[in-house]
Amino acid sequence: MIKQLTSMLLIGLQYYASGQEKTITGLWKDDGKENIKIEIYYAKDGAYYGRDADNKQKVVLKKLVYDADKKQYKGTMHPPDANIELNATLTQISPDKIKITVRKLLLTKTMYISRIQ
Repeated sequence: MIKQLTSMLLIGLQYYASGQEKTITGLWKDDGKENIKIEIYYAKDGAYYGRDADNKQKVVLKKLVYDADKKQYKGTMHPPDANIELNATLTQISPDKIKITVRKLLLTKTMYISRIQ
């Protein structure tokens, strides 16, 4: 009985430690016409960032923090072709698909990205 409880506890801790919020790391591409590739990574400050996979110096997603209650990541987006900052919400639809909604004042745009790696 104690062995079973210990096993269940260890499995639960592994699941909790791995958490859904770690699954967004990797290489993603947009599903639209824009042909954008984003590499999402976990930084030392506890937030996620996304950089242009073709130009690693350009960070397009900043300070994405996971909200467990809403099951979303919130942060900012800096489009590579514009000098603006947008509020960004990322929702993981499946392990290989993310919905990105960006907002600035009353304007909203939604795009989808799919995992490459």
